[in-house]
Amino acid sequence: MKKYFITLSTTIFIIFNTSFAALPTAHTITPTMQLQKLTTVIAAIHHFYIKQVDNKELFDSALNGMLTKLDPHSSYLNEEALKELRMSTNGKFEGIGITVIPSNGALKVITPIDNSPAKKAGIKSGDLIVRINKRIVAKLKLRDAIKMMRGKAGTKVTLYVIRKGENKPLKFTLTRANIKLKTVRGKLYYGHYGYVRIALFNKKTKPELNAVLKKLREESHNKLLGLVLDLRNNPGGMLRSSVKITDTFIDARKSIKNGLVVYTKGYPNNKKTNFYASADTIMPKTPMVVLINQGSASAAEIVAGALQDHKRAIVMGVRSFGKGSVQSILPIDKKSALKLTTALYYTPKGRVIQAKGIKPDVVIADLTVPKKKTDSVLIDPLKESDLNNHIKNINADLIKIKKQDLQLAHTDYQLYEAMNLLKGINAIK
Repeated sequence: MKKYFITLSTTIFIIFNTSFAALPTAHTITPTMQLQKLTTVIAAIHHFYIKQVDNKELFDSALNGMLTKLDPHSSYLNEEALKELRMSTNGKFEGIGITVIPSNGALKVITPIDNSPAKKAGIKSGDLIVRINKRIVAKLKLRDAIKMMRGKAGTKVTLYVIRKGENKPLKFTLTRANIKLKTVRGKLYYGHYGYVRIALFNKKTKPELNAVLKKLREESHNKLLGLVLDLRNNPGGMLRSSVKITDTFIDARKSIKNGLVVYTKGYPNNKKTNFYASADTIMPKTPMVVLINQGSASAAEIVAGALQDHKRAIVMGVRSFGKGSVQSILPIDKKSALKLTTALYYTPKGRVIQAKGIKPDVVIADLTVPKKKTDSVLIDPLKESDLNNHIKNINADLIKIKKQDLQLAHTDYQLYEAMNLLKGINAIK
């Protein structure tokens, strides 16, 4: 299954500043006959093909084809792709803001990115893009379909989408944008329960999380009774960023395996590399629920899996995407590089996430809670509290909280259940 990313990659990547001069030459690892075949094909294209083709285009295509046949995540990064990858680590994107994979002649949306044109327009995880502008996706090469959705900020693209439960395709006209993504946002519920949403993992995620947690503690008057960490539709990002986020909640001195967050096994010679939390923990005891779904991938799965293995949080939602491989960026020169799969990652207890995902402790589907019929009535039914000179209830604030509960259930059922679970934990205490 080949995956392409419009704004950023779910790739867990490590950047190597290595020199290819130290590697064996092509002649020592590739039969001369095979190299001769390649040069013969290129010569034939130049001599017989219906139109002239630039050598650079031919070689780029050959390199990309070679790498993409290895696995879904290895690829050749030309100047444009390398520039996009570098931008993604800094939280700046240009485009419509979705991650997609091919699916039966269509492009299936894995994740619409927070604050992106796609998210604001209402495109959802699971949507199938069947047409881009006037072109049918099934008749396009994958690379061409991706290129059609990319473009300069301010330009428009129209997508036709098939969505489960809809009788006909939905039409979305999106204006491409420069997306400056704030990776972390938070909100306080019921005076003492924090909600933290992490959209992806990059260089800015850790300091942004620290700032949000500080604000939540201040707003709760240092009585934060629980925290929901929302990793739904988080496509991943940088490995070290995910380790730092996990470290925020795990005390290495009181955790299994000395605070192991994740380990990788792969190049070279199936070498094992461990990544640990430290003893310097910001929030080691506050009860936690982690929300995941089918759009949670890569670095998001590392965090969820680690917190689950350490029994630091209850994982709730539906099974995650299952992207558990590490890609290393190997520079060829200043304008190109290889993105090569070099390892798989494992949770602290040795669980393989690749193609399996993280299984929640509590399975909660993303349901829609219908509102009562009376919600649509123009005049609400008469209540005791509407009468003049009624005796006031000293617990009126509790009634307001119940209304907040109902509103949250309508807007985000999974978050509603996560908050209920945290309240239950504190009730038992």
